[in-house]
Amino acid sequence: MPETAEPSIIVDVWVVSEDSQEEFMQALVGVFERLRALEGFVDGQILKGVDPTLFVSYATMRSARERDAAFLDGEVRAMMRSIGGIARPTPHSYTVARRFTPAASREAGD
Repeated sequence: MPETAEPSIIVDVWVVSEDSQEEFMQALVGVFERLRALEGFVDGQILKGVDPTLFVSYATMRSARERDAAFLDGEVRAMMRSIGGIARPTPHSYTVARRFTPAASREAGD
């Protein structure tokens, strides 16, 4: 059965000590810079929690196959290993169950 072109979203929750946050951000930005150059990358973000030791990163890949290929990439693997010495991730992969977009704006008088 052929694979459907369903996006794959990789979400990591990171716990980062306050004294390691600058090093962590530099390393994670490096990962995203590499992912951006790979086939299938759609978008990504790094979020910082109100609790300053928590970060969330997510990357959307066009398909599960391209996600798997990205994380087999030697540069990505080496960067992720180095981040593992700085922060603890809790990785998960997701597919879109339902998407929401802004509601159409109403005309004056509606």
